Amino acid sequence: MGCQQSTPMTVDPTFVASNTTRKIPIEMPTQKQMSRSGRSNTTTATSTSPGSVNPEVSLEVDEEVTYEIPKVDHNGNLLTEEIVRRTSTSLQTTSVVIGNAEKGGKTLQVEYAYRSQRGYNPEDPLKANQDKYGITLNLAGETGDALFGVYDGHGEEGHHCASFCKKKLPQQLAKCVRQRRVSRYTAMLQKEGEKGKKGAWNPKFWPLLSKEDFETCCVRAFLETNNALREEKAINEKLSGTTAAVVSFHGGRMTVCHVGDSRVILGNRASTVSAETSLGEEKVEEEKVEEDILEKSDRPSQGRLVAIPLTRDQTCYRRDERERILKMGGEIKSIDQLHGAAPLHDDWGDFVHGEIVDIHGDPPRVWIPGKQYPGCAFTRSFGDSMGEDIGINAYPEIVTCDVTKRDEILVIASDGVFEFLTNQEVIDICECTDNPLEACEAVTKAAYKRWIQHDSRCDDITVIVCFLDSMYEPTPDLIGTSTAALFEELPNVYGSPLLQNKSLVLNLTPAAQLQ
Repeated sequence: MGCQQSTPMTVDPTFVASNTTRKIPIEMPTQKQMSRSGRSNTTTATSTSPGSVNPEVSLEVDEEVTYEIPKVDHNGNLLTEEIVRRTSTSLQTTSVVIGNAEKGGKTLQVEYAYRSQRGYNPEDPLKANQDKYGITLNLAGETGDALFGVYDGHGEEGHHCASFCKKKLPQQLAKCVRQRRVSRYTAMLQKEGEKGKKGAWNPKFWPLLSKEDFETCCVRAFLETNNALREEKAINEKLSGTTAAVVSFHGGRMTVCHVGDSRVILGNRASTVSAETSLGEEKVEEEKVEEDILEKSDRPSQGRLVAIPLTRDQTCYRRDERERILKMGGEIKSIDQLHGAAPLHDDWGDFVHGEIVDIHGDPPRVWIPGKQYPGCAFTRSFGDSMGEDIGINAYPEIVTCDVTKRDEILVIASDGVFEFLTNQEVIDICECTDNPLEACEAVTKAAYKRWIQHDSRCDDITVIVCFLDSMYEPTPDLIGTSTAALFEELPNVYGSPLLQNKSLVLNLTPAAQLQ
């Protein structure tokens, strides 16, 4: 069973993993070591009976971060020992059950790990790691709910902005979800005339939220987090801020929200044969033993693991985002254009993030007319209040997915991973590993290798990798009408592989409908 709570909670029993803190495991009698690959480096959060406390609980101790002059080789690249010193990582893969079957939600097994490597800039060798990551289990006190997030700070106060949002966003989402569930339950009781029923206010009776309700909570949480950041007197966020790529699970359904250019991608096992072909093959090979036939029918066809983007980078390469910024009175120019070293134009080609790698290094940016700031290469973020009047905001784009057994790998990462790696390359790297911990290490090393091949500097590199294990078969009715419209609008981003295997229900909710 999944993570359980025996009594109504007054405090969120959340576990937040951070690259600024150190995990100290607590020995629990129900903790087990296991892995789907048979390896022993996976901590499994299980419980022996309903109502028991989630055994995977960790204390976090804030560590004082100290920076020393980095050790480099004769080419100016970081030595191996320096890379190790700059890296924060999981000690092991952790396994949890997502979802709550007792309330009618879907369940899936999730193994996850995380890794963050501080970047290196010769012109600022002591620069802090501005990437943060957070993992919250039992979100809002609901067994099986969870949140995974990566935050990429920028500007002088970027690391503080990222740390603030990493802590505040899960709190705000939990608050919004609780309020909405109480509201729905109250309405249900009033309708049934059971307002005074004994035990009616026990959280275990609260209904799960619909897709629309949960997305509304996500929007509120993003906006309230942004407001809280701007009111935080200890942080000057006028020209600093952070991106956020967040994956939330509620009732087994996966909701992806993001602002900025941190990214979420899904590794989906594309089918190589049709159902009719499979049936024909089974008829021809009737002499096979029953076990072999059952084994074949219980697993997806072993096609290629296709990378499917669940986020679209909110940058000035997107025509819709450029038009939005221009309507708000902002300017879109590269740095060379700003200084007159390149002609002015609005033709940024067919660049598609995740499909093509931008190796030129002078992207279009957002500017206040007549000023040389803020100069953001992204169009949405937490913070950056100086650019609010020209359209830079924290309004998230949202995608909701039903995870099926063809969906095998989930990656959440900062743009340090994707600067020189495509989505497909990242999924291919993960597929070649045995567990998420190995996947995180492999992705980080590959991203760093590309950085030093193309540049004298390296950005912060942060990744969360989840291996998914769902029991649900993809069915044709999973794709709704809104999905077809999404693909027609963005054929180069969400192309034919997703339409062919029909494993996801993607509903990109227009912002206007969530206000």
